[in-house]
Amino acid sequence: MLLSYFGRRQDFLEFQILKESFGMYPDAFGDDTWLLAQDILELYNRGILSSQSGFMESTSITPGNIGLTVRGQEAFDLMDLNSIPNDDVLAVIRPLEYNSRGCCKSLATR
Repeated sequence: MLLSYFGRRQDFLEFQILKESFGMYPDAFGDDTWLLAQDILELYNRGILSSQSGFMESTSITPGNIGLTVRGQEAFDLMDLNSIPNDDVLAVIRPLEYNSRGCCKSLATR
């Protein structure tokens, strides 16, 4: 689902993804958010995702700065990830949503 989101962000303009690094809020996130962070890092390490902020490690992940690499775009196209319904993608990426306090919504729900 992460690839589906990052491959078609234009379909999710109403969704505000976290704009800051996870490291700014080390104790703020629930397991669902940290699991997504781990998935993002793994896809980055495999050369499928890229980061505008350069090198990425678990505490420096900034979801708002992530996009697909050429390899990621090829995987997106090959797996036809554009066909996944938006609601299904949103259900998975919701923990990465930015809130008015500058952090993920998972912080607001703790």
